[in-house]
Amino acid sequence: MFGGLVGGVEDPSTAGGRRRPTAVSSGMPRIALDPIRRTLAVDDVELALTERECELMSYLLRHRDSVVTREQLEREVWGMAPGVRSEAVPVAVRSIRRRMGPAGVYLATIRGKGWRLHAGEPSSGAGSRDLSADDLDALEHRIWREPGATCQLLLPHIDLLYAQMPDDDRALWLSYLVSHLVGPVGRWYEQVGELTATRPFPRLVKALVRGRPPWDHTQAWQQADETQRVRARFLWATSWRPRPRTVPDASSGSSHDDPLAAFGLLPQRGPEAIAATEALIARCGELQLLRWLAGAHLGDLYTRAGDLGRALDQWDALLDEAPARLAFFRIRALCARADLLCMTVGPSALRWWEEVVQIMEGAGMKQSWGHGRLGVWYCLFGRGTMAVPFLRRGEQDSSRVTASLCTLLLQAVEGAAPATAVHDDAMFPGELMDGTPLALVAAMACERVTVVQEATRARATATATPTARAWLTHLDAVAAEG
Repeated sequence: MFGGLVGGVEDPSTAGGRRRPTAVSSGMPRIALDPIRRTLAVDDVELALTERECELMSYLLRHRDSVVTREQLEREVWGMAPGVRSEAVPVAVRSIRRRMGPAGVYLATIRGKGWRLHAGEPSSGAGSRDLSADDLDALEHRIWREPGATCQLLLPHIDLLYAQMPDDDRALWLSYLVSHLVGPVGRWYEQVGELTATRPFPRLVKALVRGRPPWDHTQAWQQADETQRVRARFLWATSWRPRPRTVPDASSGSSHDDPLAAFGLLPQRGPEAIAATEALIARCGELQLLRWLAGAHLGDLYTRAGDLGRALDQWDALLDEAPARLAFFRIRALCARADLLCMTVGPSALRWWEEVVQIMEGAGMKQSWGHGRLGVWYCLFGRGTMAVPFLRRGEQDSSRVTASLCTLLLQAVEGAAPATAVHDDAMFPGELMDGTPLALVAAMACERVTVVQEATRARATATATPTARAWLTHLDAVAAEG
């Protein structure tokens, strides 16, 4: 199981200046880490590990034959702040080494520096074996229950899932969770784009990658079973794509007892949606990932309802709870918080979005969406010149709607007449999380850098969403200044 973490151990004659016992150096013990079951196999002996010990061995195997310092382990595995000292690291190393028996000498202490695990590269073909259904079941359970530790542990070995993606819907699904939560997700998008399978679920995922809700792919949606539809709904619900105003109803036979299915079918607006989401959070139990995502949905619902104070409090709370090692959690919260500040504070809050884009770049995440979003906010507040570099990056987004919106705004900023009417809901389907139609966003942003039409002002007034109100407030402030 998880052969990609298997390595034959080398047989150097010395470690830390001391001669190895001949009983060990005469053999080549095999070390295999199973991050799903949290076990370490040394030859034919299997050792049970704690979660932290499993993370420690994963880190040592990734840095095989290199000296790993105590400071590295405290920071990367234990998550300690710089300067904080603890005996937890040497205690854990000694515990593992003792249980490894004679092979423990290969986990050598390098006096004054740290530790080094002497091991060779994984044996040929070790990582190419398919994961069994039981492996995938266990992996999915651990991701929902302990997303931070599990995804961080498995990300270096995600090739095992990528190799099965063309033939296994579950591998495609789990590779999304691991890649999207930890980041970067660019390689996952590339893998999906290369799939040529005709099965329904990969085709639904391809539709989502292109910025379309999966149910827009009518043939694949009709061919998909309920499990595939639930997963597709979930992928759309947790993506950053503009939301459609209509979502297909669940089939009459679907069960709402499954929290995952319930999340994929949550209402998108209204008091009943808030109540349903709060009820789902109460049912999540040990499923930390689903509880956080449902909390994020609740923050979006507060925003849609115009209760920006509660929405901001909700996102601040989620940001505090988000594990530092899960890029998606933190950046999702930071993006929502930046949007809320722009809606409530106005142009002075743009610096928050600028910081979020920098964080996305540092995390290696897909940046075209963030750049495009910042460019739109610049245009909404009449700062077209500053928006240009961000809109150019936004044109590269895989979502046709996002790319088209950025192109339209660039035309407006550069003085070229838009080729199509910006009020066309067919050209810009969907809406922002606060319920603002994307066609109205296009009109407000485009006209704010040219000439504001009374029809656009009237529609924004009638819509009365937080984004529309922020735009109108800024127009009034500019008019008052002269």
